[in-house]
Amino acid sequence: MFSFFSLYNKNMRKQKILTARKENANKSTYHRTLLLGGSLCYPGAILLCAEGALRSGVGYVTLGVDEKIYPYVVGKIKEVTYQFVFEGAKDNVFNEYASIVFGNGMEKSEKNRNLLKEILDTYKGILLIDASGLDLLKEIGLERLLDTKAKIILTPHMGEFHRLFGIGIENKKATDLKKEVMELADDYHMVLVLKDAQSVIGDGKNFAVVTNGNSGLAKAGSGDVLAGFLGGLYAHVEASPFDIACFGHEIFSAAAEELAKKISLHSFKASEVAEEIGVVLKKRGL
Repeated sequence: MFSFFSLYNKNMRKQKILTARKENANKSTYHRTLLLGGSLCYPGAILLCAEGALRSGVGYVTLGVDEKIYPYVVGKIKEVTYQFVFEGAKDNVFNEYASIVFGNGMEKSEKNRNLLKEILDTYKGILLIDASGLDLLKEIGLERLLDTKAKIILTPHMGEFHRLFGIGIENKKATDLKKEVMELADDYHMVLVLKDAQSVIGDGKNFAVVTNGNSGLAKAGSGDVLAGFLGGLYAHVEASPFDIACFGHEIFSAAAEELAKKISLHSFKASEVAEEIGVVLKKRGL
């Protein structure tokens, strides 16, 4: 096991996961990400996901919401576009997007189970599944990950990890579960990001520990921001899914550290962490 900081400093700074923007770029240069989620009980989750995505540099951020959710989210964030996504949508609707984030604030319904099945059957880009999407994945069967053409990233917290894989977590931290993370990532051909005070990331061959961040992130909404930020990066950054997960999580956690210099850990909000991402990127010359 190794510290993510040592990996980042020795390798990723040389590799430059995120590079300076091209002077002659346009929106399409940086592609599109689709965020599927939201519900009447959790309309804010998809908005926080969007806040994270908008800090990633992606060209377009589109919210895929049910029509009944639309009135609760429209106009809250001016920079996003909208896509009504229905069961039975043609695969070219999904494949217009370089990445999809699925599940933040989403209702666990038959309609959404079928939607996830359809995406796994037809999508060929990068699919990040988070939050309620993980429970829906459990319901439709993990074996579906073996047949999809999409590149899969799962981002469970410890409780979701237990529900999804049935692995005991009592008296354990994410760092105690390296073996399990690596085996699962290898078995299902995915990147697995297990979120905790120190998160771990594995793809079956590579493993990292995210050692920065702070307890101010232990609030509802933090995972939604992270999922969106990663989803946006996946849409336009040319690097391996593992390296992007490591880079994105470290930047997100560094934003929380930056924010803690200004605001109490008790008081800062997930949306403020999203705002601080740009400060961290600027300090790193990006």
